[in-house]
Amino acid sequence: MKARLVLLPSALQPNPQRQYFASVWFNVLPHLHGFIVENARASRRFLRALDPAFPIDSYAWVAQETDGSYDMALIHAGWQAGKAWGLLSDAGYPAVGDPGATVVAAAHAARVGVQVLPGSCSFLMALAGSGLGGQNFAFRGYVPIEAAARKTTLRQWEQESARNNQTQICMDTPYRNGALWGALLQELQAGTKLCFAADLQGEKEHIETRTVAEWRKEVAIKWERVPIVFLFVVN
Repeated sequence: MKARLVLLPSALQPNPQRQYFASVWFNVLPHLHGFIVENARASRRFLRALDPAFPIDSYAWVAQETDGSYDMALIHAGWQAGKAWGLLSDAGYPAVGDPGATVVAAAHAARVGVQVLPGSCSFLMALAGSGLGGQNFAFRGYVPIEAAARKTTLRQWEQESARNNQTQICMDTPYRNGALWGALLQELQAGTKLCFAADLQGEKEHIETRTVAEWRKEVAIKWERVPIVFLFVVN
């Protein structure tokens, strides 16, 4: 394999299932020089879960630093030697709602080929399952934690949704799911359609869409600490 960067979509769940990965994913692995990862421990655990005999120590490893940077000198040295790196994040696609975009940009700047392998992307799966429309959408990523900023942000996104008929997609860390859900029900208009997509590809997978008014009539949901994608649109 020539010098290149291969984007490797990871699993959405702690216990990865091989059936969610195309054969090309496994065919590429033996030709990689090393892995550029969000978290080395998580990535090693993921690869070993897929294959207990995976030769982890035969690969070079570059983990993201606490400031979000990478050892670009080491990465470029690999490319200059004609090596291929695999870019792997903790869940789903690297560089999409996850770190790695700076590495992809560096590959383009170095005229190194970029290859994207097929795999699971949580917010696209959520969008497809929501019924809210995928022709025009905005992936917003994480919502502000502070209550006042979160309130302002959600209302701004709802206004943009109304102006552009645009589905808004957002998320938070699992332990704040309940707080975000409460804010969505409080700040969004009654007629806005709101969906949650929980535990995608997991045992408790559940996707459901209703209006905010309908959700407000429901018994409060006891949110478990599983990954959830939230989506809404003003029709």
